[in-house]
Amino acid sequence: MFRIFANALDQITTGVDHIGNEAGIDGVTFIGIVQNVVSIILFIAGIIAVGIIIYGGIQYMMSAGNASKIERAKVTITWAVIGLLICIVSYAVVRFVIHNTTQDQPVSTPDLTPGNTTTPDLTPGNQPEPDLTPGD
Repeated sequence: MFRIFANALDQITTGVDHIGNEAGIDGVTFIGIVQNVVSIILFIAGIIAVGIIIYGGIQYMMSAGNASKIERAKVTITWAVIGLLICIVSYAVVRFVIHNTTQDQPVSTPDLTPGNTTTPDLTPGNQPEPDLTPGD
């Protein structure tokens, strides 16, 4: 099942890379776009959750001993904390899924068998002399 998602992700990534190159933007990847969008959305949701926690704390302080207001403030704080935890867990899940789906991409490795003429011989004294003649 992950192989299907990896193939779809590869096709989407290729398309986004092509669009980025056509637009003259280097380094644009689908994974980067998804990570940025998710990070921004979860950052905003986290700020909202913290704001609601502060609002619940103010409600609690202003309750003046009224039991119904205290209860309402506790419920507000509880749901804000739950929302903040959901933001943190969803961010971790998205990072985990993106990391595991992009790791499965094939990597090309150089042929390092002895006698292979496509790999340069880097032993001392075997490097080709640079061409220092002025060119046109």
